[in-house]
Amino acid sequence: MKKCISINCLLVFVLLSVVPAFLVAQEAPLNEAEIDRWRGASLGIRIKQKDGGVFVKKVHEHVADTCPLQIDDRLVEISGTSISTAELSKLSSLLASTEPDSKLVALIEREGVRETITLPTYRKELVDIPTIVEKLKSNQIIRDYLKETERSEYLDDVFDRMVEVVDASQSPREAAEGLNAIIDEINVSHTAILPPSSFSQLQGGAAGDLGLTLQRQVIDGVNHYFVSDRMPGSVGFESEVLLGDEIIALNNVPLEKSRRLILSGQEHRRGLFFLQSNVGENIRVTYRRRQNAATQQVSLRAREAVPAEDVIKLSARVINSGENQYGYIRVWNLMSMSTPVLAKEVIEDNFDGCGMLILDLRGRGGLIPAVMAVDMMVKQCEIPVIAITDNLTRSAKEMLSLLIKKHDHVTVVGETTAGAVTGATMMQLPSGNGLMYPVMSTESLKRFTDNAVLEGVGVEPDIKVDFQLPWCGGNDRLLEAAIETGDEQIQELLDSIL
Repeated sequence: MKKCISINCLLVFVLLSVVPAFLVAQEAPLNEAEIDRWRGASLGIRIKQKDGGVFVKKVHEHVADTCPLQIDDRLVEISGTSISTAELSKLSSLLASTEPDSKLVALIEREGVRETITLPTYRKELVDIPTIVEKLKSNQIIRDYLKETERSEYLDDVFDRMVEVVDASQSPREAAEGLNAIIDEINVSHTAILPPSSFSQLQGGAAGDLGLTLQRQVIDGVNHYFVSDRMPGSVGFESEVLLGDEIIALNNVPLEKSRRLILSGQEHRRGLFFLQSNVGENIRVTYRRRQNAATQQVSLRAREAVPAEDVIKLSARVINSGENQYGYIRVWNLMSMSTPVLAKEVIEDNFDGCGMLILDLRGRGGLIPAVMAVDMMVKQCEIPVIAITDNLTRSAKEMLSLLIKKHDHVTVVGETTAGAVTGATMMQLPSGNGLMYPVMSTESLKRFTDNAVLEGVGVEPDIKVDFQLPWCGGNDRLLEAAIETGDEQIQELLDSIL
């Protein structure tokens, strides 16, 4: 096999992390109750520290009518907890155990006079809304798309709509989903609210992990959550939980009530979630393999998250189909320039004697330089390549799918990709949530896609395959179709020789 090469380029995306000083609760640790309800609240203020004291720097505009605090008020004591620069962690712990719409007795000092007041608490997502709306309104990509689709006025009332949906929400996840539903109506990809754990995961800061991705599908008016992906090397991948299994409960808590069910940080319409855990936790997963079948239960011990670039080596295997042999690798994402290097090593070290390479491109995207490097790697491979895509193949992986389709020895098998191809960045919001928003337009990406527009369109496979996820019993129809395609191509070649 001819050697594959990689290229070195400047990284295109920039990751922003902004940590504002609004007083909100830190995310409380998981406990066995796991019921998804509000844990933690905000005082709706920004603070400043001076001479060991904690003062009000700003009162959030959402709460100005109900918050009795004023700028330059000094917080002396709240609910019996003394407030000082040295003990701000105590205030954070207090807010973490306080739910919104509570009343806290506080001692403050205003213009040298101490007085006792009652402080209401608020849903912490409320303090995010001005930042979210500002980012949406100032984003040229979003403004241009709204103008193009004759919806320039869409953002005019989004502020009030977001306040309304957060006020009505019963849990942080419900608030995040409500905000995401509004954002999703814009119909520009890579624009979403990320819960703190999703934000951390996308920055490589995830700790415990089961390695399972779930997709919500509504069937007969009822929400169901199906295993849509399993990360090679994870405890979920090695367990008896299979692709298409319906997850019913975690630690006997119905899934929709569990705090462990976390939005994955993609557009609202994708309905994708992961399961939050701490390293070493034993989590009882109740699942159903077939519709209306009896439930089963398995205990999974959470591990540290598997680095995405390691998935290439962990997924590598030789698949036998009759007399044919295929080398298979999974590219989990393209966020690291080590991905093409590792792919090259795996191909050279593991697939001698294989007649074809199966390159699994399902899932998240990554960096443009990594796309170009993998495309070059595929171009240099001497054996035929079959690439797998599905309707969740997104972003940089869509660009890669388009590029490798042009090579005569490559066949793309599966579903049309997601059509989510705006370059993005992230920032942290005052509540601890993250905001993902676009920074590279469709127009600017054309130079990497031979002028093709992929946003909202996606990439059509060479061979379309119909795949139904719910209760498929681990039957990976897309992988099967790739193998069948390989078998057919090899047979056609043999027939032409004979």
